[in-house]
Amino acid sequence: MSLPVGARLKGKTVTVVNRSEVVGRPLAALLANDGATVYSIDLDSTFLVSQGGRCKKVEVTTEDAVKMSQIVVLGVPTKAYQLNPACIQPNTLILNVSSFKNVDPAALESIPGVKFCAAVGKVTVAMLERNLMRLYENFGGAVVTSAEEPLAKKQLTSKSSRGRSDVSSGSSNADSVVFWSAVTCVMCTAVSSAVALYLATQQQQRGYR
Repeated sequence: MSLPVGARLKGKTVTVVNRSEVVGRPLAALLANDGATVYSIDLDSTFLVSQGGRCKKVEVTTEDAVKMSQIVVLGVPTKAYQLNPACIQPNTLILNVSSFKNVDPAALESIPGVKFCAAVGKVTVAMLERNLMRLYENFGGAVVTSAEEPLAKKQLTSKSSRGRSDVSSGSSNADSVVFWSAVTCVMCTAVSSAVALYLATQQQQRGYR
C-alpha cells in the first residue's frame, strides 16, 4: 500500500540540522511537502516547516527536536559539531550528509533499532555531475553573454589550467545558478530517497506491500 505524493511522510517527524541554501532549506521544504513535520535547525534558531513552505520560529532545542523525531538529518560542515546521542530515540533513522561525522557511530550501537547512514558520497558526486550536464544541455542554450550572442555549449567543456570551465564573466551568474540547482537537486534527492527506502523497508517488515 503506497501513500499519495504529499502524504508519503505523513505522521513522521524529521529534524534537519542545517539550514543552508544548498541542502538544509530545500530538503526541509521537500520533506514537509511530502507530509512530514520538519524541524529546521541552525546555529541560533529552530523553525517548524510545514506543507506549502510555511515556516514558524519555535523555542525548541536541538535535543528536544531530535527526541520527537523518527528521522534525523545531520549536515553541519565542521568537525567540532557532535550531536548528543542521549537524545536519539530507538528505531530512529540517522542520515549524515556532512563530510564530517556529526555523531559518534559507536554511541549509536547502544541504541536499539537505530539505522545510521554515515555519508552520501561518491554516488552523489557522480549523480551531481550527470545532472549538471543535463541541466546545461536542457537550459544552457538560453544563456546569453551579450544582446546578440548566445553562450556556446562547448564553452563549458573547455577547461582552464585550474580545472575550471572557461566561460565569459557575463555568464558566470547564470552558470552558478545551474550548478547550485544541480547540487541542491542531487543532495535532496539522495537524502529523500534514503528516507523513502527506510520507510518502505519498515512497511515490508510489518507485512505491508
